[in-house]
Amino acid sequence: MIVTASQGRGKGPRPKMTRGGGIDRFRRQPLAVAALVFVVVITIVCILAPLLTPYPFDRGVLADTLQGPSARHPLGTDDVGRDVLSRLLYGGRTTLLAAVQATGFSVVLGVPAGLVAAFAGGWVDACLSRVADAIMTFPALLLAVVIIGITGPGLTNAMIAIGVVYGPRLFRVARAAGLAVLNETYIAAAKTVGCSPLRILMRHLLPNALSPLLVQVSLTMATAVLAEGSLSFLGLGVQPPQSSWGAVLGRSVPQMSQHPVPVIAAGVLISLLVLSFNLLGDGIRDSIGRERKS
Repeated sequence: MIVTASQGRGKGPRPKMTRGGGIDRFRRQPLAVAALVFVVVITIVCILAPLLTPYPFDRGVLADTLQGPSARHPLGTDDVGRDVLSRLLYGGRTTLLAAVQATGFSVVLGVPAGLVAAFAGGWVDACLSRVADAIMTFPALLLAVVIIGITGPGLTNAMIAIGVVYGPRLFRVARAAGLAVLNETYIAAAKTVGCSPLRILMRHLLPNALSPLLVQVSLTMATAVLAEGSLSFLGLGVQPPQSSWGAVLGRSVPQMSQHPVPVIAAGVLISLLVLSFNLLGDGIRDSIGRERKS
């Protein structure tokens, strides 16, 4: 890049991107905006599930077993006569909560460790990196099944297992972002004036690492939705009579040839939610990255 004399004198470093600029760039991405709208709508609908569900999600009428879509049951009923629409609305709350739990646990586990590894370096970095590498050598779903086998089935245990599995990914992102920031001049200046390591981590490393971390958090939400669906499908996630989209899918597969609507509905919702989180990650990356593409 050619820098003119007027650009090189007295101008100082380039200004950081403003928050408004990032929002404007996000608005110009229709797919990312549509994904955000879908996630917000699904979240609101699931929160309002007690007001929207036509029937209790955990009570069935045996006389209504495996009914097709009708005015009374828009998506039909399952094998014990429970309304599928009600179970999907309540199940969405469980699926979203599970994704938030798993992602939050992975953030708490991976981000501080990654920033500490980048800042401390040496044997601290080596030890933490080897632990993360060891966890990532195992297949994610298999490791989650092993952890659930030790702690027992249930939503919380399943999400802790998922958080342990995906924590190393956030560790790597946080470590890489921290190492990049440590080479900046203002970090050396902060050390020179006597800033404590905690202040440098919180004031300088974490804010500058937020952009790649937000992208990875969005992608982790997508993988957590898939993981929760897989574990609930196998009976290792939510336990009856609780509902999630994965549980509805697993319960409905044996009757798919006679009653395919619940399988299709749950599968489409899971697919759209995962796609939305992935598109959100792409939108965040293109909107608030440290450097704009020219």
